[in-house]
Amino acid sequence: FKAILFQLGITSCLIEGGSVTLSSAIRQNSVSRLELFVAPKLFGVGTDWFQLGKPFSPPTIDQVMTHKVRSVSTVGEDFWITVQLQKPENCSN
Repeated sequence: FKAILFQLGITSCLIEGGSVTLSSAIRQNSVSRLELFVAPKLFGVGTDWFQLGKPFSPPTIDQVMTHKVRSVSTVGEDFWITVQLQKPENCSN
């Protein structure tokens, strides 16, 4: 998917959804930056933000995906968090 977008000259796109959509995009190595908007609403138990599953369950700490928070601000009552994802060099995905 990412290669097709790049061939078309598209270097960024908006993927809007919840934890399942976000996790799927990360698993497919389609995401390098996250723009997270978090509303101050609690709906009970809910689901985890990330559901990466076995392909991203690293056996050692040096194989863990890391991130850097680039910015945090507010939009109205929501939090806007920009995160740069960094896969380990020895990651095959």
